[in-house]
Amino acid sequence: MHIYTKTGDKGTTMLIGGERVAKNDSRVEAYGTIDELDAYIGLVDSMLKESADTKIPDGTIELFDEIRKALFLACSYVACCSVEVGEKLQCPDYDVIMHIEKAIDDISETLPKQFSLMILGNNVISSHINVARTICRRAERCIVAIEGEIVRRDFVSQLLNRLSVFLYVLLRVMMA
Repeated sequence: MHIYTKTGDKGTTMLIGGERVAKNDSRVEAYGTIDELDAYIGLVDSMLKESADTKIPDGTIELFDEIRKALFLACSYVACCSVEVGEKLQCPDYDVIMHIEKAIDDISETLPKQFSLMILGNNVISSHINVARTICRRAERCIVAIEGEIVRRDFVSQLLNRLSVFLYVLLRVMMA
């Protein structure tokens, strides 16, 4: 049995639920961007796990595991051909959003006030976190473009919005 199906050779792909759409469909772009974000967060997570940097906030590694699971689920919601199909998927755990908010609050308390624009990414890890943040912002824009077409849009939008803020405060800590 081959892993390739050849069904995408003509520029289409299948959404969850069976509908075929063009590979440049806005939903494919959105879930592809979330997938790219997850992959990049995996890179950042690996770098943080291997780092001896003492600035890494407590709980960050565990939070990244939770975030990655939530991003995988968010991809599934976006990849559904209809709201009805999406409602059959696993329900989201909104606790991840609260955990991200708590991490943002905890990290923000340790940061000095910011009174001007700053160039982000002054070392390898903070630069990679910044790339993940920009991918997250792009994913947010993709979701806004299709918000009427996806199930649990509130979860996906909240997750991406909080995640971009979390990545911003995390990269500021790692720049210090």
